[in-house]
Amino acid sequence: CLLTISHLQKLMEFYLIILMEFYLIEYLSWGLKWEEKELNLSQNNSICWQANLDLTPESIVKFLMKQEGVKADFRKPHKLCVNRCKFERKGREESFHKAYDSILIQYLNVQRAIKENLDLNDRLYYPLFALQSAPGGGKTFFIDEFASFKNDDFDSYLQKKPDAELIINELRNSVAICISYNGSSSYNPNIDGDGGEMGLVMRIIWSYFFDGTKLPWNFFYNQFKGKFCSLDILTAIESIIHHSGKSVLLCVDEIMKIGPPNIINLLASLYVPYQSFAVKDKRFRFIVSTLDAVRLWDIQTSSGRDINWIPLRRLELSESIDLFSKLIEKLGPDRPDRAFIIKKCISDCNGHPRTLESLYELLSKNNTALETYNFATIIEVLTKEIRPWYGDITFSIVKLALLGEPVDLKRKVEVKDKELSVKDLITSGIYINSVTEDTTNLKVIPTLSLVSLYYFSMTNDEDGNAKTVAKMLKDIFLVEDYFDLKSNDGKTFEMFHMRWELLYRALHHKDGMEMDLHEIYGLPSRKGIKIGIQRKNIVELQKDIEFPQNGEIRDRKGNIIKDLEKYVFIPTKLTNNGFEMVMFEKKTEGGYIAINVECKFSYPDSVSKLSSDKIRKKYKSVRTKYFSHVKSDSETIIGELGMTIDDIYLVMVTWRDMGKLDDDIMNNKNIIIVEKKNLEVIYSPSLVSRLQFYSEIRKKIENEKSKTYEKCEASEKSKTSDTSEASESSRETFLMHLDHDLL
Repeated sequence: CLLTISHLQKLMEFYLIILMEFYLIEYLSWGLKWEEKELNLSQNNSICWQANLDLTPESIVKFLMKQEGVKADFRKPHKLCVNRCKFERKGREESFHKAYDSILIQYLNVQRAIKENLDLNDRLYYPLFALQSAPGGGKTFFIDEFASFKNDDFDSYLQKKPDAELIINELRNSVAICISYNGSSSYNPNIDGDGGEMGLVMRIIWSYFFDGTKLPWNFFYNQFKGKFCSLDILTAIESIIHHSGKSVLLCVDEIMKIGPPNIINLLASLYVPYQSFAVKDKRFRFIVSTLDAVRLWDIQTSSGRDINWIPLRRLELSESIDLFSKLIEKLGPDRPDRAFIIKKCISDCNGHPRTLESLYELLSKNNTALETYNFATIIEVLTKEIRPWYGDITFSIVKLALLGEPVDLKRKVEVKDKELSVKDLITSGIYINSVTEDTTNLKVIPTLSLVSLYYFSMTNDEDGNAKTVAKMLKDIFLVEDYFDLKSNDGKTFEMFHMRWELLYRALHHKDGMEMDLHEIYGLPSRKGIKIGIQRKNIVELQKDIEFPQNGEIRDRKGNIIKDLEKYVFIPTKLTNNGFEMVMFEKKTEGGYIAINVECKFSYPDSVSKLSSDKIRKKYKSVRTKYFSHVKSDSETIIGELGMTIDDIYLVMVTWRDMGKLDDDIMNNKNIIIVEKKNLEVIYSPSLVSRLQFYSEIRKKIENEKSKTYEKCEASEKSKTSDTSEASESSRETFLMHLDHDLL
């Protein structure tokens, strides 16, 4: 009673502090225990909570079917590919058939071993089925399609191989399970066991039993990791077979994400049910996808197992165009010129699915791009959209692709502040090659898409040869735009080849580098003339002067040209018969030669053929022009080079059909015939696709004209009752405008 109010307040504050300290200590103690418990669960798989769950197939199925988020239809596998553009499958029939072939052969080998009482433990009977392509090459979409078990795919294969009905029936009576170590179920290196059997089993259970939209992977993992952390792969597959009553096909995407040590253990786990079910009524098979074919091959070789590769090729131009059919139809039949530009952009994607998808998104979301942008603008916007893919492109990468020569996959390429192998550049998606050959000395011709070359030409900030090549690529792409003018095809092809001549010399330019003249054009060496390679510039000559003239050589502005070996000379006089460009090259043995280049380009529907008579006449004309310059007493600037008549060469560059040439033409060392097949090699796979586009797409467009008109005509007939005369007039008008825009 003697306590004052102030004393009571202090006493209550004291008790309150003690109470808060007590609860704080209890809270921290509980938190530390929980953290230790969680840590043990993530680091030690032996600490599990499955004591109340009997890990048998029956009990596992019974337990899972009581959980929330279970699938309504177990026949539908998880979709791994987002497929934002809703693309239909194109160009994959042969890959499907290759996969079916591999399964069939493995089945027949096992049956033969049973019949002949051979050892079924031999690894020969259990090859790995593997899918490989560069990033964005369509692996994930292929897995989704393959796992869908469509009757049309089965029927198509049976038409090819009627005797395969037994294995196709097995696939019809199978369930497909799709799992991935990327995307929504990405591999987590911080979780112990995620790259091993536990992560594999958890993904299989989740993919087959649960709807990912109702129970996402991370929630499933956190909820059930304690139940299944010690569940083995064999029991997991037995549980699915017990539930479905069917065989199992497992598709594993992005297996390389978990790293080589984990891959070895994971594949070893998968081989257990693969082998165990091989002689049972219900079987288990699996297919893996990878970006790194070489590393997977090394792993398999060390384990003594074979790989059956299922390659994914790039899409053909016609297949790529089919993906854009809705957008092209949106343009309408009266705009074939616009459709042509869109198809040209499609062609520059080189059949690479992810690049095609990016182009489709650009055109579908930006109507101005679809309706108005010119070709260069579309490509420029596209390269900005996919800039992250090409951020590492350097001159070294571009040079290796443009050289067009086979190189070893282990070859190192300088990439900014590091060195990467060609194999690494394919794996990362810079080069768009597919690598699946079975050879210890694997070589490829590194290939870039035209879009990536555009990117380099627009963003390069390196000096020296890199700057020169970037400028030349810009010029080449500008020249190619003029191929749209079919009436000017020959001149445009000449300009294209001329810039390739410059590009070739820039790529091979080194001090004192020598090249065989025939090998420059993709022809076998005749052990004849070798020239020193040096960079050149283009000079257009005076318009009213025949070349080679007897006096001074002047450009179009009247400037006198000296040091002839530094230039590519372009005669501009219309009557300058004989050649379209001239280069003077220094022979390594001393002296000079004159290379006179004549270009011939023909579209597929052309009947023009290069004959021996035409070549013979052309060569005679060229030699005649040089008579005054090869005399011993010649005082012309060309005469000062000291050439003889045997130093005058005619190079016929022909993108057209060839007739059979006479022996005197083929055996003349001073006449070099460069055929289309040679050009397709020397232009490199990266650049030649544009010329192939102009060779092929024209005919396709011509074939589509009548189809497009027929659609329009059918539509008009349903709306009106015009007379046949009016209809025919409409057809003629339509085709007239179409031809005008196209040409």
